[in-house]
Amino acid sequence: MTNQDGAALIAAERQRQIEEEGHGPITDDLLIRGQLRRAAECYLAFGIGGHGCGGYNDPAPLAWPWHRGSWKPHSQIRDLTRAGALIAAEIDRLLRKDGILASDSDTARTPTPHPEEPRSGVSKGEGPGRPKLRRPAPRLAGE
Repeated sequence: MTNQDGAALIAAERQRQIEEEGHGPITDDLLIRGQLRRAAECYLAFGIGGHGCGGYNDPAPLAWPWHRGSWKPHSQIRDLTRAGALIAAEIDRLLRKDGILASDSDTARTPTPHPEEPRSGVSKGEGPGRPKLRRPAPRLAGE
């Protein structure tokens, strides 16, 4: 059992998403079609026992915004925690978009793309603690 309350569990999950998965402000700001919100809705609906969001052994719900293999429901508390962290990420994204929240705290991190949403110039091997792969400099004629 944990000795953390719900807010602490959500904050810890959000930190895990940033540090372990590389899904921080840089990658979140690229998700402009409601993907964070839809993912949160799926975990929320599943966490409260809603219908239409799949079961533990069911395929990903139709509303799931990413690759079907990334749908990983676990338990009621875990799924509600994930939903809360995804909502926090979406709120922060909107605050940055409106210029209310700066994103400079994550400038040193290299984003890892979501399996369904590759980012140009970013390879799957990049992320926190992993070096950014650089493209070789273009060669000039005569070199």
